[in-house]
Amino acid sequence: MKRFYLHNVVFDYPPKSIMLTCFYLATKVENAFMKIEDFIRPLAAAEAKRGSKTQTKSEDVLGLEFIVIQSLQFELAVHHPYRAAYGFYLDMQAYIDDKDALRETYDRTAHFIDKSLYTDLVFHYQPSQIALGAFKLAAKEKDFDIDLYLTRRFDARSLELLFHVLDEIQDGITSFTTTSKDEAQAIDRKLILCRNPEKNPNSVLYKRTAAVKGDVPYVSDSDSD
Repeated sequence: MKRFYLHNVVFDYPPKSIMLTCFYLATKVENAFMKIEDFIRPLAAAEAKRGSKTQTKSEDVLGLEFIVIQSLQFELAVHHPYRAAYGFYLDMQAYIDDKDALRETYDRTAHFIDKSLYTDLVFHYQPSQIALGAFKLAAKEKDFDIDLYLTRRFDARSLELLFHVLDEIQDGITSFTTTSKDEAQAIDRKLILCRNPEKNPNSVLYKRTAAVKGDVPYVSDSDSD
C-alpha cells in the first residue's frame, strides 16, 4: 500500500479502497486465497451494522486490482522486518544463555515493528535494520542486554555505524503518534470533496468516459491490419 502511493495520490485513489485491494492481493500472494464474495461479505455486514450509506462491492476491489499491480511494477514480494526479526532471534540463541528472556523480548519486538509500519522508516532503512531497532526497544522495556549479542556478532567499526542507524530507527518508532478518529474522519471528508472525478466510478465524468470507451472496439496488437 505504501509503495502504491509512491506513484499515485490519494485524490485519485482513496486509501480505504486501495487498502482493501492490497489486502485481497495479499491473500493471493501469501497462498491464502479466498473468493471475492467471501472477502466482501464481512465488510458489507460491518458497514450495514454501522448504518453506512455506502457498501463495499466486489467491483470496488477487483476494479483496482490491476491498477495496484501495475503501480507496483508487478513486484508483489514484500521484504518486511518480521522475517528479519525472526532470523535475529534464531541467531541470538547461539550467543545468549537466557532463552526465556530472549523469547519474551522477541515476542515484544513485534509490537515495535507494528508501530514502525505506520512511519516512513521502511523507505529509509533496510528491514533487518528496522527489526534490530525494534529488538533494542523491546530489550530496553524487558531490561534485557541485547548489546551482549551485538558486540559478539559485529566488529567495532560496524557497531559504530550500526548504533547510529539503530538510534534513528528507535527515535522514529517512539516519536510516532496515532491519528485520532475525528481527525481521520475530517481528512476523509475532504478527500471525498477533492477526489478526481476522472478516477471516481460514481462521477458523471467517469461514467461518460467509460461509455465512450465502450463504444470503441478493442483491437489487439497481434491483429492483422
